[in-house]
Amino acid sequence: MLDVNNFAVCVDTSVVDPSGSVTVRLSSTPNGQGHATVAAQIVADIFGLAPEAVAVDAAIDTGKDAWSIAAGNYSSRFAGATAGAVHLAATRLRNRLAGIAAAQLNALLIQHPVHPQLSGHDGQRWHVHYRESGSVADKYAAGAVMGLAVRLTDLGIDRFGVCQAPGCLGVFIDVSTSNTRRYCSDRCMNRANVSAFRARKRGEDDADTKAPGATV
Repeated sequence: MLDVNNFAVCVDTSVVDPSGSVTVRLSSTPNGQGHATVAAQIVADIFGLAPEAVAVDAAIDTGKDAWSIAAGNYSSRFAGATAGAVHLAATRLRNRLAGIAAAQLNALLIQHPVHPQLSGHDGQRWHVHYRESGSVADKYAAGAVMGLAVRLTDLGIDRFGVCQAPGCLGVFIDVSTSNTRRYCSDRCMNRANVSAFRARKRGEDDADTKAPGATV
């Protein structure tokens, strides 16, 4: 990212490894300002993940990492430079991954084709049906691939998400007006809410226990 004030460079990197884990590497080292939390939230929002699923590497080695004399956390540079670079890097990576996924989906459409046919059954107006061919598995695959392609083009990639409940890798399509869905099912949502409540409760109990004058 280019700093228009002095043409200094701020370099931040977003990485997705073969296991699907997401890591963001910052070019500034925070001193307790919460920059890692903000960077994780930015990347999580772009990829549709929970912030806890994004690892943040805020350590910088000037011997091997990209940096400039302008890199750092002074003078509120994080908001204008580092956070912007994190957003740009994550957006570019998401678009590149979307291109790769589209190519794979096109390959599946070729492998499992469907054949459009006009139909006017049961007194209905003429409309198009899609017919599959091959084995039962081929027919199911053709229907799934075609349905995914139609949904993707109708709704856009931003409507596809991964469940943010710990341990769940379910994928869902968000059709809500606000596009704020986080879980694949009510079960995962309730389980995550219960876990969060219990974690807060444990924190409150520990604070009460450590408070001056508390009895155990």
